[in-house]
Amino acid sequence: MQLRPYQNDVIDAVRAELQRGHKRILVVLPTGGGKTEIFTHIARRYTEAGYPTLVTVHRNELLIQTSRRVGADHGLIAAGFTPNPTHDLQVGMIQTLARRGTGGFKLILEDECHHAPANTNKKVREHNPDATVIGFTATPLRGDGQGLGDFYDVMVEGPTCEWLTQQGYLAPAKVYRPSTINTRGIGVRYGEFKQRELQGVADTSQVTGCAVSHYRKYADGKRTLVATVSIEHAVHVAERFCAAGYRFKAVHGGMSQGERDDAIGGLAALDYHGLVYCELFSEGVDCPVVECGIFLRPTQSLGLWDQQVGRIKRPSPGKDYAILLDHAGNSARFGIAEWGREWTLEKGKKRVGQGEALFKTRTCPVCFGVHRPSPVCPYCDHEYVGGGRVVEEVDGELEEMTAEEIARQRARARHVLSAVGQRFERRLGQ
Repeated sequence: MQLRPYQNDVIDAVRAELQRGHKRILVVLPTGGGKTEIFTHIARRYTEAGYPTLVTVHRNELLIQTSRRVGADHGLIAAGFTPNPTHDLQVGMIQTLARRGTGGFKLILEDECHHAPANTNKKVREHNPDATVIGFTATPLRGDGQGLGDFYDVMVEGPTCEWLTQQGYLAPAKVYRPSTINTRGIGVRYGEFKQRELQGVADTSQVTGCAVSHYRKYADGKRTLVATVSIEHAVHVAERFCAAGYRFKAVHGGMSQGERDDAIGGLAALDYHGLVYCELFSEGVDCPVVECGIFLRPTQSLGLWDQQVGRIKRPSPGKDYAILLDHAGNSARFGIAEWGREWTLEKGKKRVGQGEALFKTRTCPVCFGVHRPSPVCPYCDHEYVGGGRVVEEVDGELEEMTAEEIARQRARARHVLSAVGQRFERRLGQ
């Protein structure tokens, strides 16, 4: 497969860092930008040069996907697969590698490397102390929102989601934000909403009914992925969509790999209008024909949110734009990646710059602009009374965040925030 020009640029940048002596390199590229193509290309080149090379993944879907796309003879290290150590190139499940203590590699390519802090990832590195490590992710954040500077020495950034969208490599998004799920009072553990409490407010007939009605209004019959809180929640949502005359199927980790593959194939063939999932499709699964994402799982994780949205923004013939029906209020908390993100490796510091995920935000009830907390909306000068907009469980109309609105908001923000400095100017695309 021929690489895109910017993918070659990323590879050249990685090569330059290797020549500078760096052995722990982080590569950041938005979901849909072609990380798999880049690291499989690197894997083939290193293997051809005689370097034992390991590609690590953490899901069975990613193992199969990578194996199909690696384009060279290789072995698979995972439960249920017969090892073939004769090949210099191996693709392995991180859990299996950690358990078996597999070593002897000179290069390790870590897919979805925001999982680097996990003990399994650490063990694989310990078993290969002399290996050069190159990690790939769209969201270089730890679970606590800090950078990955403890695990990588230098960061190579590819083009932004905004640029990829402008160039047609990703589909532009139409964002609709209802006031549906109320997360007030929901406890937080390890930086994320407590699942059981979250399910109590998300898995309701009112919320699900609102999701069905707005799907009918904005994306009727379009292929869809629905993000939910739990397997039970996914089943309930799928049943409600089916009762409304649509073909939706709940897909979860308790199903066999074959069942999950059949479901994805059925969605592509329009045997199903939508698949309802819990976590399963947030990372690494490619299904570009999906045109709509329905989000029924509020999250405190920018990484999870960007991964979920990225599933919907992959381009496909006849797909003019991606429809995001955000019943969870995540776009109010984080915006979306094509509006701007800035990353850092800084150790011990929360991520700064564009799209700050770890700061509370407000949504203006007048212009629907999303911004950091302040008594006045920086976009339209609306003065808040009380606590500003809170996501409530009501069956209201969704408001589309149009390109014109976003441009107007950015222009207003430039005026209001100019005194804050260059960091905020970069946040707004300058």
